[in-house]
Amino acid sequence: MGEETMFAFVGLTLEKPSDAVEKMNSDPIVDEIMDITVDDHIPNEETIFYDMEDPPMDVGTVYANMNDFRRAVKQHIAREKLYGTWEDSFGNLFNFKAMVELKMPGSVVEIGLKETEDGVYFQRFFCCFKPSINGFLNGCRPYLSVDATALNGRWNGQLASATTLDGHNWIFPVAFGLFESETNEEWIWFMEQLKRAIGSPPHLAICSDACKGLENAVKAVFPLAEHRECFFHLMKNFSKRFQGQIFGHMYPAARTFCPIYHEHLMRKMYEAHDRVQPFLETYHRLLWMRSKFSEEIKCDYITNNIAEVWNRWVKDLKDLPIAELVDSLRSKFMELYARRRNIGERLEGHTMLPIVVRHLNVLSRKLGQLKVKVGGMGEAEVTEITDRHKVLPPLHKRAPGRPRKNRIPGCLEGKGNKSRIKGMWQVQCMQCKEFGHMESSANCVFNGTKKSCRKSRAKGRPLGGMHASACQRQEAVEEPMRYKEFNCV
Repeated sequence: MGEETMFAFVGLTLEKPSDAVEKMNSDPIVDEIMDITVDDHIPNEETIFYDMEDPPMDVGTVYANMNDFRRAVKQHIAREKLYGTWEDSFGNLFNFKAMVELKMPGSVVEIGLKETEDGVYFQRFFCCFKPSINGFLNGCRPYLSVDATALNGRWNGQLASATTLDGHNWIFPVAFGLFESETNEEWIWFMEQLKRAIGSPPHLAICSDACKGLENAVKAVFPLAEHRECFFHLMKNFSKRFQGQIFGHMYPAARTFCPIYHEHLMRKMYEAHDRVQPFLETYHRLLWMRSKFSEEIKCDYITNNIAEVWNRWVKDLKDLPIAELVDSLRSKFMELYARRRNIGERLEGHTMLPIVVRHLNVLSRKLGQLKVKVGGMGEAEVTEITDRHKVLPPLHKRAPGRPRKNRIPGCLEGKGNKSRIKGMWQVQCMQCKEFGHMESSANCVFNGTKKSCRKSRAKGRPLGGMHASACQRQEAVEEPMRYKEFNCV
């Protein structure tokens, strides 16, 4: 091994390697570029030369050793042979636009340029194929999930996308675009091109994350659309400011379909902290609760996971040159639509999709509390056996005495089958034949002023029984005496 030498990587050239060697033993060759220590010569290996004026590779990249660097060089050379140079890829977008408009009439492909004194530079790109337009308008729900993901290639731009759901709950890509950063201007341009492609469908819903530029763009381009916010991004911001068990009600408040229950849970959190309501009304004014979603859209997603599925789908393409990235997305679209077409042909004649059948089967396993009575052809009565709406008996005070069994008759009711009804007849004295008193009453003229014997409780055991009065006992004693006198006479 020879003497160690400091190398600063500023690029690679294959034209004149002998004239492009830059070496230094102490300081880096170019300011603000990290240097690495490598062996000046490795046996049986070709020496790597550097060129400062032609840096096709990423300047400033640090490699752990020379083998990793040589591997990167080989990948770079192979990529240039397959995809061309990085600079030429932006110009190839016009060729892509011409071929798409030729093979798929009705597609929307736009390229935005920026003109300066130095020349014309690439700024942004939008693409929406005609099959995507027809599929969204004719076979998908009026729901769009819009998001952007950062590219990790040489151009650190943003890959924007608009995706939706088909009838089988599968992701269906609608449009994609490229721009430098997520600003109001870039998002408004993207949404204008999207409106040009799909128009303004009725009952359209657009779901996004907490991007302020996208929120303003949707409000400006699609003012009548239902704008939803990703609940996952909302909770990330919410949990930074509010902690506690009471704020766990945010999850059931977002998932419930009942507006009354939603307001009940939100009222609890408002009472727990006085800054919750101003925070949500100021920074999260979009719809994030199911209870306020439109029923015509038929999509109750509270998160923007469809966009995350798209980002995962294109993850391996984000480091490609721009033209190759766009064409690779076109190939993935084509393969996806071909698979969906084959599946749809096999489902011809089915009344319901498999996802709908599976969903109904899952719901039918939890219907033991329902009672079904068949009424006729296609008609049935379904009742639910549940304790959720149990009604308790009224609170009342029990009256004293034995409970009545018969009702109290009214004063105007007739006798009916009864011979006597209380309050409707008078008693008659059997001696004077007058009404209104009994024969033992003092009102009878035959009784005079004779006083009735007062009943008193005597001491000891009564003669005529346990409940015999004093008069009865007296009569029981005097009666035999009168009988004897009568016999003597």
